[in-house]
Amino acid sequence: MTRRMRRCGQIGFLDHAYSISRALVGWDVGLKPVEDGVLEVYFAKLLVGHLDPKTPSFQAMGAGPKAHRHAA
Repeated sequence: MTRRMRRCGQIGFLDHAYSISRALVGWDVGLKPVEDGVLEVYFAKLLVGHLDPKTPSFQAMGAGPKAHRHAA
């Protein structure tokens, strides 16, 4: 399934708005179901992140503990 990115960088899914990226405004993103109701969000073949309708939240790829490591 696909969703069109809104002017504010969000997509709508199951009555919720998810902030994805303003860089993709006007483009379509693909939603691919994986496990436990989580959806992978794609721009073309690029995996942008994961959307979890249960929470509701969006986790961008590269976000999280590993993305915030600092060089020693």
